[in-house]
Amino acid sequence: MRYAYEYTRKRNMRKQLTLVHKCNVLTYAGDLWVRTHQEVGAEYPDIKQDYNHVDAANMWLLNHLSFMM
Repeated sequence: MRYAYEYTRKRNMRKQLTLVHKCNVLTYAGDLWVRTHQEVGAEYPDIKQDYNHVDAANMWLLNHLSFMM
């Protein structure tokens, strides 16, 4: 997770890191990732934290990358 934040700090002009997950189904396993994302993110106040369900993220990719097909 720290690698993701460091990479975002160096390479992402928007300074936003999105956790893509399915915590509505993976309630126990998902909680670990969500908590880690939030706790480690507190060490990086310059980076905005975001969350997106994997289903919605896939639909976004399909809609925005369809021009490549």
